Amino acid sequence: MVILGLTGSLLSAIPILFVHSPTLAAIRSPLAFGMIIDVSGSWLLPFVAPMLLLAIGGAATFWMRPEAPFAAGAMTSSALAPQLA
Repeated sequence: MVILGLTGSLLSAIPILFVHSPTLAAIRSPLAFGMIIDVSGSWLLPFVAPMLLLAIGGAATFWMRPEAPFAAGAMTSSALAPQLA
């Protein structure tokens, strides 16, 4: 009975993770920023790296084809698993 009560209380805490994930990102971002400055010694790198990631994401949109259907069976687990003969 104790295990079930503990499991229920832990499962009820799962929505908190989704609500507070932006808060966790806001806490980790300055820490990562400071670590990048400490490691590289440059104040430019923490600003340029996110800009490059955004530019890569923007460029990647030109290769997206939402109107094209997926190939039949291309993403099935059997296609990704190694073939045993």
